[in-house]
Amino acid sequence: MFLLPCPELSQLKKFHISLILTLFLVFTFGLVEFFKFDIAKHDFSEYESNIYLNIQVKLYEKHLAQLKNFKNSDQRFIASILEKSDMSDKKIVGSISRASILDSTFDPITQSSLGLDPIAYQDWLSVHLQMKESLNLSPSYLMGLNDIEYGFSRWVSYMFVHIGIYHLISNCLFLLLFGALIETLLGGVVVCLVFLGSGFLAAPIYMFLSGLNQASMVGASGGVCGLVAFYSVYQIRHNMRFFYWVLPFDNYYGFTNLNSGLILVMWIAGDLAGYFSGVAFLDSVAYAAHLGGFLVGSMCALGLILYDEIKSFRTAEIVK
Repeated sequence: MFLLPCPELSQLKKFHISLILTLFLVFTFGLVEFFKFDIAKHDFSEYESNIYLNIQVKLYEKHLAQLKNFKNSDQRFIASILEKSDMSDKKIVGSISRASILDSTFDPITQSSLGLDPIAYQDWLSVHLQMKESLNLSPSYLMGLNDIEYGFSRWVSYMFVHIGIYHLISNCLFLLLFGALIETLLGGVVVCLVFLGSGFLAAPIYMFLSGLNQASMVGASGGVCGLVAFYSVYQIRHNMRFFYWVLPFDNYYGFTNLNSGLILVMWIAGDLAGYFSGVAFLDSVAYAAHLGGFLVGSMCALGLILYDEIKSFRTAEIVK
């Protein structure tokens, strides 16, 4: 089932700050794409070759065999696959190769090449060093959160890097939509504070729940989820119009009004399911960052509601 918020135009009277934030995300994406020329010079087609993947997996298998205790459930899961599989399936080999890159305890250069085809190993080494050099220049590595760089400045910079146009569009759509809804109600300053604050605090929450690895975490999803949660909680007594699509038949698509709080619960449930059921090295979605954004946005809304209640109570007392 597909659900897309479609509020009435009367609810979107002010959106200047929301539009500026959205355009800034688009601008930084364009800037990042423009400066990717250093990486584009390299051809990584060999990275997907059977030779590279097989050597990478064999080196990782040696690494896991040397560990006395597995550091996490992913390592235990991969070790069981290596024991049961003959490594003839390229998809399995590719997944394990990706897992090895995400494993912060694994440095393939330090692994012995004994028992490996020397020519294949040299081919692997050449591609690996070239890939590592280029990835160290990539915007996601230079601005994202990873196990090497995770200081306070990265808690901000990671929000302004996106992997691909779909990643950018999905974040911009919800930023502009929910930002405009909040801006119409409370002004642009609140939009900025909630978006940046949720994105900033989503970083340590992600680090605590999921941990960091060599693959950098990037994207504005934490801040966007904060805006979604803030509006849903602050307007929990109100309904929002949604476009729904189930099947391309009459009565299976159209518009409906749903409580914003109920939709927030559904979104959180989806991210919780992804977080608890996913395997870290197969996931490309930072569910923990989403959950962090939802938490911060909800707390901000509850704090503002409490402030409004106290203010109303004091005003009533003065009138009496």
